[in-house]
Amino acid sequence: MRVQVEFGGGLEIVSGIKQDSVDVGDGVSNVGGLITWLVANRLSHCVNQLILNNSLRPGIIVVINDDYEWGLYGKEACPLSDGDSVAFITTLHGG
Repeated sequence: MRVQVEFGGGLEIVSGIKQDSVDVGDGVSNVGGLITWLVANRLSHCVNQLILNNSLRPGIIVVINDDYEWGLYGKEACPLSDGDSVAFITTLHGG
């Protein structure tokens, strides 16, 4: 499965990724699986800035397909499909 990931609100600086298309294989079916895959394969250098107690840190929201926030569909259990876009955005970036 291929997913478009985006990081914003300052997370692009922490992660080193603004936007990328990643092939996560067939084992990833939801946002929790994507986060696990990203931590293992792309974000190992910044885990402490993104993850707290095995979940995203407070203040990071996840938007699916520029359409809905993951909390509406079970957060980590929010299902993903091939071609989906997943944006990670911090609300704590100042302004």
